[in-house]
Order: sequence, then C-alpha cells, then structure tokens
Amino acid sequence: MRHLLLVAMLSVLGLPAAWADSRFVIHDSEVYDTQTRLTWARCSIGQEWKDGHCTGTVRYFDFDEAQKQASGKWRVPTKDELFSLVDAQQKQFPTLDTAAFPDMDVQHPWYWSSTTNGQTIAWYVDFSNGYTSGFIAEANRMAVRLVRSGE
Repeated sequence: MRHLLLVAMLSVLGLPAAWADSRFVIHDSEVYDTQTRLTWARCSIGQEWKDGHCTGTVRYFDFDEAQKQASGKWRVPTKDELFSLVDAQQKQFPTLDTAAFPDMDVQHPWYWSSTTNGQTIAWYVDFSNGYTSGFIAEANRMAVRLVRSGE
C-alpha cells in the first residue's frame, strides 16, 4: 500500500515512478543498497553532507593512502562492491545513481577499490563510463567512497 501511495505521489509531482523502485534507501549522508546489503557514504572523502548535498572538495589519494581512509566500520570497497554501483542503463556521465550519490567531481570520476592486482597495481572504477580495470599503478591518485556491511 505504501509503495502504491509513493508511486501516486511521484506521478502527481511529475517524477518518474522508477525512482520509487530504486534499490537504494537514502538516509541523509548514507545510502543502503538493498541488493548488496551494503551501506555507502554518499559523499567522497574530502566532502561532507550538508543541506542535502555533498559539499567541499573531493580528495585524491594514491592506493596506500586510500586504504588508510577506512575507520571504524567504514572501509574501502572491494572492486566487485564498487563496481556494483555502476548503472549499466546509464549511457552518459556519471554511470551511477546521482540521487543516491550526488556532487561527484566530473573532472576526476575514478575511484579506488581495496583490491590489488599484483605488487604495484590495483583495481579502480571509472564512473564516467562504468569501466573497471586492474591495471593501474598504485601511485595514481583517485577518489575514495567508503562502505560498510549491513544497514
């Protein structure tokens, strides 16, 4: 019943009903993914959630620095976890749900995972096109989005 009410409200507001079927449950600065059962930070490291947006400047890290951004229950996602955010239906930048993950740096849409691929290379995801690769030198500087298990 609540779902039907939400869909009806969205249609009155002129918003797409598909939004009501989103796999993401948004809670202020966090997003719960009902498919993967992971909770994501909505903002990249360096930004903070304020007044409904990610404000501030995204920070960029080499691979080792990126891994040190984890604290408490928050961690750097694996390549598969990070890649799960790519929306295959999205054909233009960014290739993830911008309602759930707003205010990305359009000039630097590359995010580290925690997955290595040898001694000096690691996996990342490019949210400009949904591409992922395990052939990038760990010395490159990329953004970080933290994740934790569960709600």
